Amino acid sequence: MTRIGITGATGFIGRALVKRWANRADIVPIVRSPMSGIKGAVSVGNLNGKTNWSPAITGLDAIVHCAGRAHILKEHAEDSLEAFRKINLSATVKLGEDAAAAGVKRLVYLSSVGVMGEPQDEDGVLRITDNPAPDKPYAISKWEAEEALREIEASSGLEVVIVRPPLVYGPDAPANFRRFVDLIDKGIPLPIGRVNSLRSFVGIENLSDFLWICAKSPEAAGGTFFVSDGEDLSTADLAHCIAKNLGKSARLLPFPTSLLRLGGALVGRKADVDRLLSNVRVDISENQLRLGWRPQHSVASQLRETLESR
Repeated sequence: MTRIGITGATGFIGRALVKRWANRADIVPIVRSPMSGIKGAVSVGNLNGKTNWSPAITGLDAIVHCAGRAHILKEHAEDSLEAFRKINLSATVKLGEDAAAAGVKRLVYLSSVGVMGEPQDEDGVLRITDNPAPDKPYAISKWEAEEALREIEASSGLEVVIVRPPLVYGPDAPANFRRFVDLIDKGIPLPIGRVNSLRSFVGIENLSDFLWICAKSPEAAGGTFFVSDGEDLSTADLAHCIAKNLGKSARLLPFPTSLLRLGGALVGRKADVDRLLSNVRVDISENQLRLGWRPQHSVASQLRETLESR
């Protein structure tokens, strides 16, 4: 049976993969603390450039690297880029080096669509052939890790697969998505009734299926991929879908987008509002052409599972 290590096994995505892949392979959850409470987990301590991954990855066929320092709404680090680099870059480089030395065949790296920066096309579609242009510390650290892993791949027998997801939702999703759901559930009016820009999302079921292909398929070796549900929605559409599953009506106020931009500028959130009002879509046609994969789970079904688990 294939042995696959999953880093960040206590996190939202890593925990889901451990659960969903339990009957498909011999899964080794890799965590920071020995007190994680996850059966069979192997702890490696704090993540940085000195982390010793070897005890956790020896004998593995593949690793899916989900561990990292995620977006932080209220950053407290004096140097946020260095804080991100410590975990997202340095610890990832050390994992790649240790994996290559241990003879691991493949490393699947969970990066982010954020490495692309803002879409350049009017339609807001990001294509895998576009040049990355990260402009935030988190995204910069992810892009630097991608480049470093490619260098390790070029000088060793380690196959690297890079996956750049957009916002991921599902049961126990992180704070941003959960807060959005709570606002709709409480009937709080949201000023997004005229926000018609389209965005790509990916539910944890589709992401889990795709990462499995990336870990196993020979055709995935050396590839870089976007992944999504294949159903682009506006933020207003997403709100209506969530409300429908909650048995409620979304209270969306038709604020002019010009007022939203002005409000964002006044409170120092101009970039966030600009992003909300821009199309951010990913082209996943390469997944079908190269891997024969297309999303099997609809947004509606995944949202239903997400909200039923609350």
